[in-house]
Amino acid sequence: MMKTNYHTHTKRCGHAYGSDKEYIENAIKAGFEVFGFSDHTPWQIHPYEAEFYRMEIDLLTDYLDSIDKLKEDYKDEIEILLGLEAEYYPDRLDWLKQLKEDRLDYLIFGNHYHNYTAMSTYYGSFSDDKDKMLTWYLDDSYEALSSGVYEIYAHPDLFLGNYEYIDKKAEDALDKLCLWSKEFNVPLEYNLAGLGSYRNYPNDKLFIKAAKYQCPIIIGGDYHNPEAVLNIRIYDNSRKKLLEWGCLVVETIEIKNISFDQ
Repeated sequence: MMKTNYHTHTKRCGHAYGSDKEYIENAIKAGFEVFGFSDHTPWQIHPYEAEFYRMEIDLLTDYLDSIDKLKEDYKDEIEILLGLEAEYYPDRLDWLKQLKEDRLDYLIFGNHYHNYTAMSTYYGSFSDDKDKMLTWYLDDSYEALSSGVYEIYAHPDLFLGNYEYIDKKAEDALDKLCLWSKEFNVPLEYNLAGLGSYRNYPNDKLFIKAAKYQCPIIIGGDYHNPEAVLNIRIYDNSRKKLLEWGCLVVETIEIKNISFDQ
């Protein structure tokens, strides 16, 4: 088994801590062969947007340079990749594409908000109008997965936080996510940060469905501190459970080296 992780945050996002170097040193101790950083993408914020839970735009260069330096410093010990976790915002997609072409190895799709960053558009707690939420969530999911921009779909079951029980519409949504994951070869993430926390994901039902569809599944640490990287047991137990369900577990991602025209 090749141990890899592509979902790691840094203190720049405002809700993680530890140095970039500490993450890598712990990743080496834990036996990771590939370790990717994917902090929350900073955006050029619109006046009506809230800027929270992500790095500010003026920290981006420091982030990119820091991870690039770690790549060189530890090139003989571990493969380090540089990415970001980004929403699908059509009005800023060209900027994201150009950033990926210029500096990034990969992108994780974090489907948190619809069109702009605000609690009123947060998919994890949109309970006032579930039908509207689900339509937007699926539309954004399809557009992102079919775009060729993203390599992983982070916590695709986040939207289930709106449901006390999974009804027929939510079931159908899970089926669609599995179908699109397979069609566009974008792995759905089994998110370790949600285990043992108050988050609603990872949800077993999604991954049992994923086994039926044989869409790719990848384990993501979603690490927010270096100590979490050393919890090898949760990684190994999760992989064992996914395999027992019959999931198509992948360790590596297909890097989409596409040149984007502006």
